Amino acid sequence: IGGKRPFGFDVIGTGREARLVARDDEQAAIRKMQQLHRGGAPFRAIAAAIQGDGFEVSHVTVRNIIKRNE
Repeated sequence: IGGKRPFGFDVIGTGREARLVARDDEQAAIRKMQQLHRGGAPFRAIAAAIQGDGFEVSHVTVRNIIKRNE
């Protein structure tokens, strides 16, 4: 697994042994993003809500996460 770790997961191990393991706190943030999106909130408002929970995410990151999890 190369590159930056995806939001919602930790990378455990290295090289061919690397695997993704879900992070409970970030998975909860993803569920909140999806709920807000279903409610019609724009990406910038969702990012602001998630930032208020202590996560550093941009509206672009929120859009990518929501599209990845549709």
